[in-house]
Amino acid sequence: MNIGTYKIDELRGIMEREAIAALTQKPVITYSSERVRLWSRIAKEVAEISSQPLRYGEGMRRFVGQVSIPVKDTDLLIGRMVEESFTPEEEEIFRNEYIHDLLRMEGIPSFITDPGHQSFRWNDLIRMGLPAMKAYAESWRDRFEAEGNGEKRDFVQGCVMIYDALIRFLYRSAEAAEQAGLTEAAEACKIAAEGAPTTFRSALQLIWSIEFFFCAYISPNPTLTIGRLDLFLIDLYRQDIAEGVLSREDAALLIDDFYAKNNLIMGRGEHQMSARAGHEMCTGWHRILCYDAPQYLILSDSILKPKRR
Repeated sequence: MNIGTYKIDELRGIMEREAIAALTQKPVITYSSERVRLWSRIAKEVAEISSQPLRYGEGMRRFVGQVSIPVKDTDLLIGRMVEESFTPEEEEIFRNEYIHDLLRMEGIPSFITDPGHQSFRWNDLIRMGLPAMKAYAESWRDRFEAEGNGEKRDFVQGCVMIYDALIRFLYRSAEAAEQAGLTEAAEACKIAAEGAPTTFRSALQLIWSIEFFFCAYISPNPTLTIGRLDLFLIDLYRQDIAEGVLSREDAALLIDDFYAKNNLIMGRGEHQMSARAGHEMCTGWHRILCYDAPQYLILSDSILKPKRR
């Protein structure tokens, strides 16, 4: 795996220090400000779409096409957000300008009703890939269309549009990585966009891209279970090791970056401080959606059996 001019221990240290700094030194009054600005405008643009699923899908399409995709030369996985720190006075001006009656107080459109506290079908995402899942949704959309069931058709079409948006986000991530000279990261994004992941790295990128988008941009409390990644990724890991595509050290570095990236999208604070949302000493979900919202990764020995009593 190409890691540029860095040595492995040096790169790992950079990842760890950045993650720790995000959790301990990030200014409390920090906004994922670009998210609020984009949703503020897009919510108005799609307000005339009467169907909530179609409004959600079209809103996602527009958001994905405009959001920035920052990249650093130390990134193995692509997915960062733009943040900005305000003084209390600047924050008040900011909220007065961008928070309106089509947005929730968290700065996301009211048509996004997802409360978090859930998991996704990660194994299907890895096994099938986004394009196949989109095609499956399209088949149901066509069936509901033929049956004349407009409500279900619109719901599934909204799903199709969200799959489209995520695929486009991965392609845009590939372009950003390519422009930064991160050719291997770009290739992983392309693989994840075009079908079922064929490598450990592309599978981890797919997981991170979906998790990142959900937690950083659309869910007001994105407590998300990532599930049994040890089981979902083991076959691709073994395949890459056997074929010499990946070393154990490379895989460990990718996992380190995944762990570190999860910390970068966090706000800074403690859960009980959420009741003081908007207070100058509380990051709160009104500023960064992923505020004290841990993402749960389940790991265990799959061969262990319950003890008999």
